[in-house]
Order: sequence, then structure tokens, then C-alpha cells
Amino acid sequence: MFAYRLGFPGWRLYAKLGGQIKIRVNVIMDEEVGVFVATSPDLQGLVCESDTVSNLKSSVEMAAIALLERKFKKQVQKQPPIADMRLMSI
Repeated sequence: MFAYRLGFPGWRLYAKLGGQIKIRVNVIMDEEVGVFVATSPDLQGLVCESDTVSNLKSSVEMAAIALLERKFKKQVQKQPPIADMRLMSI
């Protein structure tokens, strides 16, 4: 299935029609606390943390769906958005 990146022209219409949205997610490791922290330049308000990357990915998907549903005030997707996760160093 084709995934359209959030923020590109026409992404809202594509999401309303049930298309899958691709979201960029930046991940850093907070070594003081020992957790991975994810933020997104595409989806305002997306901030998640977890002790493992796999748990972080699940948290990011759930948070992204909740934020998109709040933005559209209804369920917009049947499948979770694709998170383009990138590990960044500080």
C-alpha cells in the first residue's frame, strides 16, 4: 500500500479517504535516564519514551493515531501510520 507523508500537499484529503500516512520520527537515547525518546517534526505534540525501541514504536503508533483522530475529530485510519524512525545522536 502507498503511504503519503504527513505535511505534503493533499495529505489531509488522503488521510480522510483512509490512506496510510507516513510520519517522520526522530529518536534519541537519553543515557541519564536510560530511555529512548521519540519526537516528530511532522506531527505536533508527538513525544513518547520507552526503555526499548520496539515498545517505543508501539507507543509512537498509538500516539500518532490519537493525535490524527483528534485533529480530524473522527477515526481516520484503519491501519497504524508508518513511523519513519531515525536514531539521532546528541
